[in-house]
Amino acid sequence: SAAAGLFASPIAQDLDPDNTDGGYSGERSALGFGIGAFGVFEISKVSLGLAAGIDHPLGKGAASWVYRDVPWLGVIIGLEFLGGDE
Repeated sequence: SAAAGLFASPIAQDLDPDNTDGGYSGERSALGFGIGAFGVFEISKVSLGLAAGIDHPLGKGAASWVYRDVPWLGVIIGLEFLGGDE
């Protein structure tokens, strides 16, 4: 079987001088949100898929985060351990 969908999720991103573009000199965790889409298919007891999205932190220093609104791509792998009756 196959499935596709959209997602939205809260995120917490650590901000510091190493992951900002110089516009922020402190250290803090920023609350934000992530949005994206996914597609997955299942063969026997294994699910494989791809997800893509962006992360958008909010608040002080968030505009300087080097990965703000940069698209990302992830791999989805699922294994069924607890089989149910079908």
